[in-house]
Amino acid sequence: MGDEVLRRFSYIIRKTSRVIDIPASLGGEEFAILLPNTTQNEAMTIAERLRKQVADIAIPHEKGLVSVTISIGGVALSMDEVDNDVVLSRADTALYEAKDAGRNQCRWFAGI
Repeated sequence: MGDEVLRRFSYIIRKTSRVIDIPASLGGEEFAILLPNTTQNEAMTIAERLRKQVADIAIPHEKGLVSVTISIGGVALSMDEVDNDVVLSRADTALYEAKDAGRNQCRWFAGI
């Protein structure tokens, strides 16, 4: 079941990503998508579209349909950033804000 979820998730990523976007697996069930030349509003629109498309997944299983949801944390990356771990930590903070708000939501890292 987990493999099928990943297949469908990766299909949605490929289908909705622009040529310049860079998706990556961070390990386990965590992923990142670098969205070059994208404003915060554009990034959150993309995130919300991705969240909704994943929520529409219904995978047949012997016990019934399995639905999937995701929580998304976004953060701005400036050209001056030199520490990738700091950027990922900020995105993680926003992600956990989304999870704490009830999951299946998108949040933007707002403060430093």
